[in-house]
Amino acid sequence: MRRSVMRTVGILLNVRKWLGGWAHIHGEFGALKAWVLLVTLAALLGAVPAVLTVKPRYEEPYQAKLVNPLKDNATVYPPESHGAKLTFRLTVPFLGHLLGIDWPHTRALLCALGTTMPLIVLLLARRLGLSHYGVMMAGAFATSSAAYGISVQPVTGFYDSMAWTLVGVTALTPRPIAALTTYAALWADERALVAMPCVLLARALQHGKQCGTTRREIWALSAESVPLLVAGIAYGISRQWLAARFQLHTSHAGVGLEVLARTLKLLPISLLLTFKGALLPLGAATIAWRRERHPVFWTLYLASLTTILASSCIVSDVSRSLSYGFLLIPVSLKLAPFLESPGQRVPMQLAVGFSILFPSYELIASADTTNIRYILPLPILAAKVLFSL
Repeated sequence: MRRSVMRTVGILLNVRKWLGGWAHIHGEFGALKAWVLLVTLAALLGAVPAVLTVKPRYEEPYQAKLVNPLKDNATVYPPESHGAKLTFRLTVPFLGHLLGIDWPHTRALLCALGTTMPLIVLLLARRLGLSHYGVMMAGAFATSSAAYGISVQPVTGFYDSMAWTLVGVTALTPRPIAALTTYAALWADERALVAMPCVLLARALQHGKQCGTTRREIWALSAESVPLLVAGIAYGISRQWLAARFQLHTSHAGVGLEVLARTLKLLPISLLLTFKGALLPLGAATIAWRRERHPVFWTLYLASLTTILASSCIVSDVSRSLSYGFLLIPVSLKLAPFLESPGQRVPMQLAVGFSILFPSYELIASADTTNIRYILPLPILAAKVLFSL
């Protein structure tokens, strides 16, 4: 009996050592190893990339946009349907149209693209100067968030994985490329606009180095805001021109005050289902100004968080809108460095454990109904497929 217990303990210690070696971040290759580990763990416990959960009635508008990217969906589909809102979401339709692939193949590519989200967060956390421990915490929180689950296992918001990837790339690339990726992200989904304050903060934190002086922080923000402003202005002008030139329209059903009363009541549970344990660093960063000397960056963090929360309260698909704030996870760890101290490791580890073990859900709230979708991990998805054969 004692020998069996010792053998089990030895196996567990070897597994822990192996996982620690794989998760240790040294250079770009270290981030890739950590990404593979996190995506594998998420597939087993959280969300696995899959396209089998899609209902056929959701596919027709997307296939139609591939055939004719400039099709005015708002005149074809009911205003309250998701298809009626696809008119000005052109990045994926134009890409699929140019590649000459049909919707099932495009959908598979988008699900695969969604797996890059943890890698983007890991790379950004490294760029922000977080410790090895902080980088892994950021990656684990991102992989277990609803944003990752929705991007690899979508039901309606198929373009979100493209928008989120472009938003993340914008936070990592030089200014000329950032302008192009911002422009493409806005055309993937106009809600990428609400992520721009967080993108600006992430870029400024990389180059401002948290110098501690208000003047230097303002200078860093001003310099990094240029490509985002250029892209935003170009998007607004080109969208207005397309609308006038081709008589395009979009639906605003399910957006605005008609859903505000219900979404406000559901906001606490929506935050929990979307960010899970990442609420710990997100909340800690809101009080970090008392301990850290970066008032301008902290103010922009609050503005970014407020923008994400406000935008999610006026749309029916609450989880998808909240997920546009996924970059706030590594940013909050940067603004609250005391979370990486040895004294805070137990609460952080508990938060990560809760995020990984708690199931992933997507919350959608209309004016009169609330739907919560369970995002399937690999064992449950495999069982579902086997029993349906």
